[in-house]
Amino acid sequence: MLTVLGTAGYMQIEGADFTDALYFTVITLTTVGYGETIPLSPAGRWYTMALLVIGVGLAFYTVVAFAAFL
Repeated sequence: MLTVLGTAGYMQIEGADFTDALYFTVITLTTVGYGETIPLSPAGRWYTMALLVIGVGLAFYTVVAFAAFL
């Protein structure tokens, strides 16, 4: 779901096409960090920071919840 929202956000905020927005979302959420594949406005940079915090937070939460389950 986060990938879909991230892609839609980049398409809306930056006017990126679907492929570029999806690619940028995936490299952002996986924290690969190849650099900016699309030029970002200040709003796009804020969106990227929020996406990173939410994505990494969700990953940590998932690991902790799984560990608690075990």
